[in-house]
Amino acid sequence: MSSKYVRDQVKAFVASTFPTEKVIDISAEYREFSDLMEDESIGPDDKFIAIQFIGDRIDTISISATNTKGCYREFGAIFIHIVEPVENGAIDNILTRGDSYIDAFTSQRLGQVVIEKVNPINTAQGATLEFQGGYTSGSIYMNYYRDRNL
Repeated sequence: MSSKYVRDQVKAFVASTFPTEKVIDISAEYREFSDLMEDESIGPDDKFIAIQFIGDRIDTISISATNTKGCYREFGAIFIHIVEPVENGAIDNILTRGDSYIDAFTSQRLGQVVIEKVNPINTAQGATLEFQGGYTSGSIYMNYYRDRNL
């Protein structure tokens, strides 16, 4: 899982850039999706996004680094799942909303977090969230890094 700093920066950016968007952080969540939605007051006809943070590794950047000094680089990925109720035209809504997220995150710097790469929306089975019924989704995958100086 990504560091708290990365998570906080990304969630704050989403909240300020998309203030009306309902957001669920699904990182390390193992509850039923319906329970998460209920806890977040998301109804059966609401659109929302689900964010997932995936840590990769932390590399030493400075030559003389120790566990108390130096520069370290955290790498990871962020999934933004664009979720819509199933209806005619849902894919158009997913693509329109997704393009807004792609535009907002492309080459973005969020404090110490640098968004390196943003991939187009993927709606293929297995590449996005799967629901028992009532919702459909498309997912955006982003790579980031963060340099941390101790």
